Amino acid sequence: MKKCLAPFVMITMSAGALASTSVTGHVKDLSIQKDLGSFVFVLLDAPQTAPIACQSNPTWTYTFPQATTTDKQILAMLMLAKATGQTVTLQGSGACSDFPGIESAIRIDTQQ
Repeated sequence: MKKCLAPFVMITMSAGALASTSVTGHVKDLSIQKDLGSFVFVLLDAPQTAPIACQSNPTWTYTFPQATTTDKQILAMLMLAKATGQTVTLQGSGACSDFPGIESAIRIDTQQ
């Protein structure tokens, strides 16, 4: 029994490390700063209720990279949502891989 418990504990701990956030709200602000890297900073009007451990920057909710066609489509959706006041849900990756202190986002959903 003890031999089976150790792998279970490791799997459980690993799953917790990959936890991510999801926030629904309106796009309050977008920023692209060439000198800080090739990604977009996103601020929603709703806060992350349970931010991941690396999220320490209160100014921005998420970052999105701008490396692929899909990334650019996500930016277009964010810009349209901001312009029309549409509600969006952004899902984080569970890591601050684009910019220190800000969770990287991996998904956007729009609502009517």
